[in-house]
Amino acid sequence: MKSLLSWGVFSILTIFLMGKGHALETDRNCLYYYFWLEEHNLSANNKFTIDLGGLNSSARKEAELDRGDAIASIPSSCREEWSSQGIINFDEELESPVNVETYSKAPMARTDRSLLRYDLNNESVRTNQGSTVSWLDRIQNADRILPLGRFPKLELYLRGSTANYQAMSLTSTRPDAILRSYRKMIPSISGCGALTENMTPEAIQNLNDCRLKKGKESYEKFKKIFDAANDQFLGLMANATGEELNSRDLVLMRHYHNMLNGGSEQSVLTYLNNVKAQLTTDEKLTLVQMWGGQFVDNYEDARNDAGGQARGVRTMDDLLGAARNNNYARYFGDDWTRGSTGSPEAMSAAQFSGVCRDIASAQGQMLRALGFNNTYVMSYAKLKGSYHVTTLAQDPDHPQVIYGLDYNGRRDRTGGSADALLQDDRDASMNYRIFIPGGRMVDNVQSELGKMLAEASGFTPLDPLARPAPQFTQAKMEVVKGLTLRAGTATDNNNASYYYGGASYKWNSGQVSITFASQERNATSFGMDANSTKNLDMIYAQIEQHFDSKYLQVSEHVRAKIESMAGIIFMGGRARDGSLSGKLSFQGDLYAQFGIRVDQSSASGRYNGIYRAGVQVSPGIMDVRNNYTVQTPVPVVNHFFLTAEGRYRLSQSAAGRAYLVAATMVLVDELGMRGRVQGGIQTGRVKILANMEGRLTNSTMNIQDGGERRAGIIAEWKPADFIVLALDASMAVGEDARYSRNPVQIMASVRVVF
Repeated sequence: MKSLLSWGVFSILTIFLMGKGHALETDRNCLYYYFWLEEHNLSANNKFTIDLGGLNSSARKEAELDRGDAIASIPSSCREEWSSQGIINFDEELESPVNVETYSKAPMARTDRSLLRYDLNNESVRTNQGSTVSWLDRIQNADRILPLGRFPKLELYLRGSTANYQAMSLTSTRPDAILRSYRKMIPSISGCGALTENMTPEAIQNLNDCRLKKGKESYEKFKKIFDAANDQFLGLMANATGEELNSRDLVLMRHYHNMLNGGSEQSVLTYLNNVKAQLTTDEKLTLVQMWGGQFVDNYEDARNDAGGQARGVRTMDDLLGAARNNNYARYFGDDWTRGSTGSPEAMSAAQFSGVCRDIASAQGQMLRALGFNNTYVMSYAKLKGSYHVTTLAQDPDHPQVIYGLDYNGRRDRTGGSADALLQDDRDASMNYRIFIPGGRMVDNVQSELGKMLAEASGFTPLDPLARPAPQFTQAKMEVVKGLTLRAGTATDNNNASYYYGGASYKWNSGQVSITFASQERNATSFGMDANSTKNLDMIYAQIEQHFDSKYLQVSEHVRAKIESMAGIIFMGGRARDGSLSGKLSFQGDLYAQFGIRVDQSSASGRYNGIYRAGVQVSPGIMDVRNNYTVQTPVPVVNHFFLTAEGRYRLSQSAAGRAYLVAATMVLVDELGMRGRVQGGIQTGRVKILANMEGRLTNSTMNIQDGGERRAGIIAEWKPADFIVLALDASMAVGEDARYSRNPVQIMASVRVVF
């Protein structure tokens, strides 16, 4: 309803503004265009001048092309008006090349220069890679047109999409049932009795002491029975525990038993590699989930409570040792109260049991041994201010499917974008850090929350292939030069809704923004219950500074420069409701980008190309199992980028120019390769592009934007200088339709500038 209401309001505004279009174009924008030309071409003697003297042939052709682009972009009504006033005859200038060294006309009478209040020489209009776009694109970009006489500038933007959303998937009871059955078999051998609901604390203590005393001996007896049992007898033993297991569950129980008694990390991984062909994908996941449940029962609370002071790692050998002790000594599973106090011997059995980052790493190592080659562990921020680590695995047969293991739990998600990484109702992360199991950080992926806040604050997402939030509205007003106020609403790809407002300030080569926002979570997408936080209040700040060198003239038609930038992001959050009401959390991140840009033009001046190559980095650590605070930060490559874009002039007339445009982008990181290619036609009013994007190999870990293979059309139309309409229609290609949430997606937007 909110989106429909927004569309209705903007439709009425659009109709009204189109009725006012002629006045805006003829009354105010002509003065704006003149000032724009004058700002770029004003000589020392205050004459409207384009100075070609002293330039070599290449630079002269470039200057003429830039001048021609500017002239061709002037609305026809302005050209006619200025021609009638004897200021300049644009039609003649377009038809006749400039042959004199200096072309000069007297300046048009005008009011004080302060009326302009906008200096495009100092305005940073940048692409995702941080480069300044061409003059033609500047003047054609509707959000850069400031109709004089109506200051401050107000811009309205609305975007809507047909996107579908994923529901949170939390499973399953099967791993727990198999593990419970196995555990219940062991105490029956000890002769110490069973735990009952009416037992006193003293009786529970005596029972546990008995099991501890007889535990190892009892387990050895149980092991001999289990190893010798045939399928029928093993089924009888399982049925006696009260669990309902099928024959394949018993197969998984045998594998668990063999791993438990394997002796070492290497023997366990070798065992899994040898038996992986005997198991289905679901069975492999279930087996690793069983270990997640086993390991979490030995959770090392003391190490967790130490927080930033905790040091060191827990290897899989440590976890396996604790698991063996648990099964022949502690027996606490369902029959142990976590808060009970046992003997020193019993409590010391869990001293190397680990916390989430150790457990997730061990599970990741097991999944890789089972054939899930694309398996990583991920760290994310939780609502209460802590971090949690889980395991991610891509289905080896269906690259669109991503499995998330959280101890014994499992989430089945559709990949292709960052929304596949959403964890649960406590996930409040602005970015996800991706690690090799038991090893170093390899990538930094911006979350849906992080991307939305960046756009709301006037920044582009850090991933150049990022797809925007499907529903987004914004009103922004430039109140003084460089200072812009923003407010709006949005719905991200996790179906969370936002209301936000804030301010940003731009200078020649950078920008700083601060935004206040409220997030309302969708119960289905986030897997919420009655105690979940439904509303989250946030403050978001981002600052970015660009550092570009001067151009180096490589040859007559080629020049190059170094481009770099660095940024800081901060977010603070407060849970407004739920069991964590009032809890605060804080996050921060750094990023930097370095690259080279090469500009090329043809001798005829009809072709211009821009090529870039570089790298984007952020800080990381060498071992996910160790604490962030005790490790020296190391640079992590978010991606290497290669881009190329070209423009070939097809025609030229007094009414404007037409260009053939094309662009390609390839991103490479340790998760794989993604790319995009575009091509089409652009004129002063219309741009139509064919677009293809997606992962370039099936081995690419499909958890980032642009991972799903899609093809479509992007169209933009500027019916008047103050309005731009855009359409992005795409469909999945070469993907398994069973796992595509958006086989066809249409996104439309309108931008209006007062």
